[in-house]
Amino acid sequence: MSFHLSGCRGGQIRAHPWSCQSELSASIGVRHKIKRAGDRLLVATALFENIETIHTFDGPLLALDGQIGNPGLRITAPDPNFGLTLFENTDGQEAD
Repeated sequence: MSFHLSGCRGGQIRAHPWSCQSELSASIGVRHKIKRAGDRLLVATALFENIETIHTFDGPLLALDGQIGNPGLRITAPDPNFGLTLFENTDGQEAD
């Protein structure tokens, strides 16, 4: 699934990137029934910047995994075991 953006990315009119993301955000919101503006903008920005995967705990967004964009944007929950914890040193040992 692709989105046509008039005046954005290859169009004859040079538009400001924010207006392209805004137009893409609105199109995604309508097509995929994403209600919250922040969620629409997150997805639009990921597509606009060619991000392959976004991580969220938002159930409605998780349900759209692989359904937006071509190839489909991966929308997954973050891995709770990834990265450092708040009280862990970079060498993997607990901080004093």
